[in-house]
Amino acid sequence: MKKGILGILLLSLVLAGCSSNSTAKKESTNESSSTVKTTSSSTRAKASATKIGVWTTQKDTELSSFIKQWEKVMDQTYTQYTGETNLTTANGTVYPTEFKTATVDGQPAELVWDPKGTQKVGYAVVALYNYNKNTGGSITYAFTIKDGTPLVLVNETDTASNNWTQTKNNDLKENFANIYNGRPTTTVGSANEKTATDDAYSDGRNGYITTPVAMRGTWYAKSYGKMSKLEVSEHEIVYTSEGEKPAKTILYRPGNGRKFDTDIAVQEARQEWGAASEVTKNDLNYINVRGWYQTAGAGTFYAAHTELIDGKQTPVVVVGGGAGAWTSTVYYQTEALAEQQAEVKYDDLIYQ
Repeated sequence: MKKGILGILLLSLVLAGCSSNSTAKKESTNESSSTVKTTSSSTRAKASATKIGVWTTQKDTELSSFIKQWEKVMDQTYTQYTGETNLTTANGTVYPTEFKTATVDGQPAELVWDPKGTQKVGYAVVALYNYNKNTGGSITYAFTIKDGTPLVLVNETDTASNNWTQTKNNDLKENFANIYNGRPTTTVGSANEKTATDDAYSDGRNGYITTPVAMRGTWYAKSYGKMSKLEVSEHEIVYTSEGEKPAKTILYRPGNGRKFDTDIAVQEARQEWGAASEVTKNDLNYINVRGWYQTAGAGTFYAAHTELIDGKQTPVVVVGGGAGAWTSTVYYQTEALAEQQAEVKYDDLIYQ
């Protein structure tokens, strides 16, 4: 009897153990299945991201088709770099060779021709288009990927400048992003409707006047007891008088379609536009700037120059006015030098 009871107990324990092992196996199988599903989901996500993030032949073709529409609106004809023959601008800049010396917003940057967009550092240039202006100079667009983000850089210059900035052209920005992310492109807007264009060829403008490199930078002058400052960039001059707000002038070359609009709102929207030209007076090469709607007066003249100061030829910016471009102010690279030279007049400059 005792042996019978003992046998039943042993059988119960064995069955319980089998049941426990079976349950454990089922639980283990479920965890493994869950892990596989998670890994599978992660893999799909990575594959999807890779598919979106890589520049393909199809995307390049879509961008080319878009550019063909866009250039008609802009009344410009762009040449595409195909990766075979170098792209040479009207200024003699050769791409992609000269990407190695390029800057972005004036700072050193790494631009690399990479038609697949796999470059990990800097800007991967996946497409490149150039337009040579009839008046000289060029507009070059680099369609790039930086840290997984599509960015359109533009280099518009009348010289051989190799500085790039992000485009302000919404059509290019939005549609490059659409193509990059696998979305359809949108309709190209009218050139006359753009609030910010890179080419500066609308509303009576015929491109930019480009300042000489020697003129660019920050300059100071002391006159009538007040310090003033000039900040000169490639296409802009910002003047600030002590205690006053900065006044910016964008240096546009007036075109044949320039109109003297009487609408006050339009004039206010364009108050930073300057009608600029290049002139030579008094043996100096000036940039002459008048207000966009200015109908009388000679405007202001700016010239890069050097003067002998403390025994050294020193860079200065000469500012003049009136019909004779008579010198009114000389700007220096430091406030200290501006203080030192405040009352000095130079023999080679003509004053009124």
